[in-house]
Amino acid sequence: MGRVSVEGVAKAYGPKRVLQDLSLAVEDGECFTLLGPSGCGKTVLLRLVAGFETPDAGEITIGGRLVSGRGTNVPPEARNLGVVFQDYAVWPHLTVRANTAYPLKFRADDAPQRAAAVQGVLDQVGLGALGERYPSQLSGGQQQRVALARALVAHPEVLLLDEPLSNLDANLREEMRFEIKDLQRQHGATILYVTHDQEVALALSDRIGILDPAGRLRQVGTPREVFDQPADLEVFRFLGVTSFVDLAFDGDQARIAGTPLDLRPEGPRPSSGALVGGFRPMEAELVSEGGVPGTVKRVALLGAVVDFRVEVGGRELRIQQETSEVMRGLGLPVEGQPCGVRFHRLRTFAAAALSGGA
Repeated sequence: MGRVSVEGVAKAYGPKRVLQDLSLAVEDGECFTLLGPSGCGKTVLLRLVAGFETPDAGEITIGGRLVSGRGTNVPPEARNLGVVFQDYAVWPHLTVRANTAYPLKFRADDAPQRAAAVQGVLDQVGLGALGERYPSQLSGGQQQRVALARALVAHPEVLLLDEPLSNLDANLREEMRFEIKDLQRQHGATILYVTHDQEVALALSDRIGILDPAGRLRQVGTPREVFDQPADLEVFRFLGVTSFVDLAFDGDQARIAGTPLDLRPEGPRPSSGALVGGFRPMEAELVSEGGVPGTVKRVALLGAVVDFRVEVGGRELRIQQETSEVMRGLGLPVEGQPCGVRFHRLRTFAAAALSGGA
């Protein structure tokens, strides 16, 4: 069983605390992504799970077996893990086949068994005919497949992926994230994936854990839960593009710039202090009549969508609409043109939490 449990883990480097009292569980067979900005400690946690470093406090178990904590520190090679690094880490002097076979050197399999295992996993990652090539003869995507094959060949319980797609171009990233998901289904391995790439995390994961810059776990949930039901302002701002408008309430009636809204903002409403409403670009639209009055500041036709910057109540908002919808409605506006903004969804937050700006 490949369940990974992290309980009360802390790690510091001198006076700098990277992780403090962090707890999470990655269930057997799931793809769990740690998503957070650079420097938040996600790679450090991966290295602690791998056994490359030792936590200052807390416990880590893999498959129900204690591997770190209470005086125990199981070495990496004895944890039954596969690891894929950001820079591939394939050996340039070894062929694709030799790179892939390396983890099997520590097992008692005979030569025919090893050869069959290597060929099988190379076939799975689409490199079956390239076993005798060297890394210098491969593209970046092919080198990444070698790293994946090497990590999978020994059938690990857990696969640790450290930003493995960040060095690939956009098309290859999209292709490889689906291949990783397919490989996981074939092998049944538990995946702990760390990245700052929101698109990869949302597309690949069964669940996502959001880390803030201080290394605190803000929310754990499915991709839909963390995107659609953010636990707090920090998560909402981190996931996707966001805009904010100043809100005022008259009883339950919400107003923006003195204009009543035709919807009730979501979320708890603090009893005191200024409030803002937060939304994502596709959760509002420009209208020719009605809505909250605003002024078009910028128009960018991006093919299938039009990207607007609109000033409302002293704040500049970003709104996106499908091009066909815009053309059927008010038509393509020009900069400086008055417009109305209709909101489909607003989430309520305390304005004081917007330290650092909207």
